[in-house]
Amino acid sequence: MLTFATLSSAGGLGGHLAGRVWARCAVALGVACALGCGPAMQVRVNPAAPLSRIDSVAVLDFEQHSGVTDAHMTKGSVVPPDSGRQVANLVSLVLAEQRRYRVVTAGEARRVLGADAAPTSEAKRDYGRLARLLGVDAIVTGRVDEYRLTYRLFMQRSRVRFAWWCLWPATGQGCWEAEVADTCVFGHERDLSESCIRKASEELERKLGPRPARPAGRKP
Repeated sequence: MLTFATLSSAGGLGGHLAGRVWARCAVALGVACALGCGPAMQVRVNPAAPLSRIDSVAVLDFEQHSGVTDAHMTKGSVVPPDSGRQVANLVSLVLAEQRRYRVVTAGEARRVLGADAAPTSEAKRDYGRLARLLGVDAIVTGRVDEYRLTYRLFMQRSRVRFAWWCLWPATGQGCWEAEVADTCVFGHERDLSESCIRKASEELERKLGPRPARPAGRKP
Protein backbone atom coordinates (compact mmCIF):
# COMPACT_ATOMS: atom_id res chain seq x y z
CA MET A 1 0.00 0.00 0.00
CA LEU A 2 1.14 3.55 -0.61
CA THR A 3 2.55 5.56 2.26
CA PHE A 4 0.56 8.63 3.21
CA ALA A 5 2.45 11.73 4.28
CA THR A 6 0.80 13.97 6.85
CA LEU A 7 0.36 17.53 5.75
CA SER A 8 0.27 20.57 7.96
CA SER A 9 -2.84 22.69 7.70
CA ALA A 10 -2.51 25.57 5.26
CA GLY A 11 -3.02 29.13 6.44
CA GLY A 12 -3.88 29.95 10.06
CA LEU A 13 -3.21 32.94 12.31
CA GLY A 14 -0.29 31.53 14.26
CA GLY A 15 0.06 32.50 17.90
CA HIS A 16 -2.13 34.68 20.09
CA LEU A 17 -2.52 38.19 18.76
CA ALA A 18 -4.38 41.08 20.24
CA GLY A 19 -5.97 44.38 19.29
CA ARG A 20 -5.23 45.86 15.89
CA VAL A 21 -2.49 43.38 15.05
CA TRP A 22 -4.92 40.48 15.47
CA ALA A 23 -7.59 42.23 13.43
CA ARG A 24 -5.19 43.09 10.58
CA CYS A 25 -3.94 39.49 10.40
CA ALA A 26 -7.51 38.20 10.29
CA VAL A 27 -8.31 40.55 7.41
CA ALA A 28 -5.12 39.57 5.58
CA LEU A 29 -5.93 35.86 5.84
CA GLY A 30 -9.48 36.50 4.67
CA VAL A 31 -8.18 38.39 1.63
CA ALA A 32 -5.69 35.59 0.90
CA CYS A 33 -8.45 32.96 0.96
CA ALA A 34 -10.67 35.10 -1.23
CA LEU A 35 -7.84 35.40 -3.75
CA GLY A 36 -7.61 31.61 -3.92
CA CYS A 37 -4.28 30.70 -2.33
CA GLY A 38 -5.30 27.06 -2.69
CA PRO A 39 -4.87 24.06 -0.42
CA ALA A 40 -1.73 22.26 0.66
CA MET A 41 -1.99 19.21 -1.54
CA GLN A 42 -0.20 15.98 -2.40
CA VAL A 43 -1.32 13.66 -5.19
CA ARG A 44 0.54 10.46 -6.00
CA VAL A 45 0.02 7.65 -8.51
CA ASN A 46 1.58 4.20 -8.17
CA PRO A 47 2.88 3.23 -11.65
CA ALA A 48 3.24 -0.41 -10.53
CA ALA A 49 -0.50 -0.72 -9.80
CA PRO A 50 -2.94 -2.21 -12.37
CA LEU A 51 -4.34 1.20 -13.27
CA SER A 52 -5.50 0.17 -16.75
CA ARG A 53 -7.65 -2.61 -15.26
CA ILE A 54 -9.76 -0.26 -13.14
CA ASP A 55 -13.02 0.51 -14.89
CA SER A 56 -15.25 0.88 -11.82
CA VAL A 57 -14.80 1.96 -8.20
CA ALA A 58 -16.90 2.04 -5.06
CA VAL A 59 -16.46 4.77 -2.45
CA LEU A 60 -16.70 3.69 1.20
CA ASP A 61 -17.27 6.01 4.15
CA PHE A 62 -14.01 7.46 5.45
CA GLU A 63 -12.56 6.89 8.89
CA GLN A 64 -12.68 9.90 11.19
CA HIS A 65 -9.51 10.52 13.15
CA SER A 66 -10.41 13.84 14.76
CA GLY A 67 -11.04 12.16 18.10
CA VAL A 68 -14.59 13.52 18.25
CA THR A 69 -17.48 11.05 18.25
CA ASP A 70 -20.37 13.35 19.22
CA ALA A 71 -21.46 16.68 17.78
CA HIS A 72 -20.61 19.37 20.34
CA MET A 73 -18.79 22.64 20.85
CA THR A 74 -15.11 22.11 21.73
CA LYS A 75 -13.15 25.25 22.55
CA GLY A 76 -15.32 27.26 20.17
CA SER A 77 -15.27 24.61 17.41
CA VAL A 78 -18.14 22.68 15.84
CA VAL A 79 -17.06 19.21 14.66
CA PRO A 80 -19.73 17.15 12.84
CA PRO A 81 -19.84 13.53 14.04
CA ASP A 82 -20.29 12.24 10.47
CA SER A 83 -17.47 14.13 8.75
CA GLY A 84 -16.12 10.86 7.30
CA ARG A 85 -19.45 10.27 5.60
CA GLN A 86 -19.71 13.87 4.39
CA VAL A 87 -16.27 13.87 2.77
CA ALA A 88 -16.86 10.44 1.20
CA ASN A 89 -20.07 11.79 -0.36
CA LEU A 90 -18.15 14.73 -1.86
CA VAL A 91 -15.42 12.46 -3.27
CA SER A 92 -18.16 10.28 -4.79
CA LEU A 93 -19.70 13.31 -6.46
CA VAL A 94 -16.45 14.51 -8.02
CA LEU A 95 -15.37 11.03 -9.18
CA ALA A 96 -18.74 10.52 -10.87
CA GLU A 97 -18.49 13.89 -12.61
CA GLN A 98 -15.03 13.06 -13.98
CA ARG A 99 -16.40 9.96 -15.75
CA ARG A 100 -13.09 8.14 -15.67
CA TYR A 101 -14.74 5.31 -13.73
CA ARG A 102 -18.19 3.89 -13.22
CA VAL A 103 -18.78 4.97 -9.62
CA VAL A 104 -20.75 3.27 -6.86
CA THR A 105 -21.23 6.22 -4.55
CA ALA A 106 -20.79 6.11 -0.80
CA GLY A 107 -24.56 6.34 -0.39
CA GLU A 108 -25.17 3.42 -2.74
CA ALA A 109 -22.47 1.39 -0.96
CA ARG A 110 -24.16 2.03 2.39
CA ARG A 111 -27.48 0.73 1.05
CA VAL A 112 -25.90 -2.43 -0.37
CA LEU A 113 -23.49 -3.26 2.45
CA GLY A 114 -25.52 -2.20 5.47
CA ALA A 115 -23.42 -2.61 8.61
CA ASP A 116 -20.40 -3.65 6.54
CA ALA A 117 -20.23 -0.11 5.17
CA ALA A 118 -19.23 1.32 8.56
CA PRO A 119 -15.62 2.55 8.52
CA THR A 120 -13.14 0.47 10.49
CA SER A 121 -9.41 -0.11 10.53
CA GLU A 122 -8.03 -1.20 7.17
CA ALA A 123 -6.49 -4.33 8.66
CA LYS A 124 -9.99 -5.62 9.48
CA ARG A 125 -11.60 -4.95 6.09
CA ASP A 126 -11.93 -7.61 3.43
CA TYR A 127 -11.79 -5.33 0.41
CA GLY A 128 -11.96 -8.25 -2.01
CA ARG A 129 -15.31 -9.34 -0.59
CA LEU A 130 -16.66 -5.78 -0.50
CA ALA A 131 -15.64 -5.20 -4.12
CA ARG A 132 -17.41 -8.38 -5.20
CA LEU A 133 -20.59 -7.40 -3.33
CA LEU A 134 -20.55 -3.98 -4.98
CA GLY A 135 -19.56 -5.28 -8.42
CA VAL A 136 -16.51 -3.02 -8.86
CA ASP A 137 -12.86 -3.33 -9.76
CA ALA A 138 -11.40 -1.17 -6.99
CA ILE A 139 -12.25 0.50 -3.70
CA VAL A 140 -11.83 4.18 -2.77
CA THR A 141 -11.68 4.98 0.93
CA GLY A 142 -9.93 7.49 3.16
CA ARG A 143 -9.61 9.24 6.48
CA VAL A 144 -10.57 12.64 7.91
CA ASP A 145 -8.06 14.21 10.29
CA GLU A 146 -9.68 17.61 10.66
CA TYR A 147 -13.07 18.99 9.64
CA ARG A 148 -14.25 21.84 11.80
CA LEU A 149 -15.74 25.29 12.00
CA THR A 150 -14.18 27.51 14.67
CA TYR A 151 -15.60 30.72 16.18
CA ARG A 152 -13.30 33.28 17.78
CA LEU A 153 -14.52 36.75 18.65
CA PHE A 154 -16.08 38.07 15.44
CA MET A 155 -14.41 35.60 13.07
CA GLN A 156 -15.35 32.11 11.93
CA ARG A 157 -12.76 29.87 10.32
CA SER A 158 -13.08 26.52 8.59
CA ARG A 159 -10.26 24.00 8.73
CA VAL A 160 -10.10 20.70 6.87
CA ARG A 161 -7.47 18.00 6.43
CA PHE A 162 -8.19 14.61 4.91
CA ALA A 163 -6.91 11.98 2.48
CA TRP A 164 -8.41 9.40 0.14
CA TRP A 165 -6.93 6.58 -1.91
CA CYS A 166 -7.79 3.84 -4.37
CA LEU A 167 -7.02 0.19 -3.53
CA TRP A 168 -6.75 -2.87 -5.75
CA PRO A 169 -8.92 -5.28 -3.69
CA ALA A 170 -7.19 -8.56 -4.53
CA THR A 171 -3.89 -7.46 -2.96
CA GLY A 172 -4.70 -4.27 -1.05
CA GLN A 173 -2.17 -2.48 -3.26
CA GLY A 174 -2.50 1.30 -3.38
CA CYS A 175 -3.18 2.63 -6.89
CA TRP A 176 -3.33 6.36 -6.22
CA GLU A 177 -3.84 8.74 -3.33
CA ALA A 178 -4.59 12.38 -2.60
CA GLU A 179 -4.18 14.39 0.59
CA VAL A 180 -5.30 17.96 1.16
CA ALA A 181 -5.37 20.55 3.94
CA ASP A 182 -6.78 24.05 3.89
CA THR A 183 -8.09 26.89 6.05
CA CYS A 184 -10.54 29.61 5.12
CA VAL A 185 -12.07 32.56 6.95
CA PHE A 186 -15.84 33.07 6.80
CA GLY A 187 -16.41 29.90 4.79
CA HIS A 188 -18.19 26.60 5.37
CA GLU A 189 -16.13 23.45 5.86
CA ARG A 190 -18.23 21.54 3.33
CA ASP A 191 -17.59 24.11 0.60
CA LEU A 192 -13.91 24.25 1.50
CA SER A 193 -13.69 20.44 1.33
CA GLU A 194 -15.37 20.28 -2.07
CA SER A 195 -13.00 22.92 -3.44
CA CYS A 196 -9.99 20.93 -2.16
CA ILE A 197 -11.31 17.68 -3.64
CA ARG A 198 -11.90 19.26 -7.05
CA LYS A 199 -8.40 20.74 -7.19
CA ALA A 200 -6.77 17.49 -6.11
CA SER A 201 -8.91 15.52 -8.58
CA GLU A 202 -7.82 17.76 -11.43
CA GLU A 203 -4.20 17.03 -10.53
CA LEU A 204 -4.97 13.32 -10.25
CA GLU A 205 -6.52 13.32 -13.72
CA ARG A 206 -3.41 15.00 -15.08
CA LYS A 207 -1.13 12.40 -13.50
CA LEU A 208 -3.26 9.45 -14.57
CA GLY A 209 -3.21 10.67 -18.16
CA PRO A 210 -5.74 9.95 -20.91
CA ARG A 211 -8.61 7.66 -20.08
CA PRO A 212 -8.04 4.11 -21.33
CA ALA A 213 -10.11 3.02 -24.35
CA ARG A 214 -13.10 0.93 -23.35
CA PRO A 215 -14.66 -1.87 -25.37
CA ALA A 216 -17.70 -0.86 -27.42
CA GLY A 217 -20.90 -0.94 -25.44
CA ARG A 218 -19.27 -0.28 -22.06
CA LYS A 219 -20.34 2.85 -20.28
CA PRO A 220 -17.72 5.13 -18.68
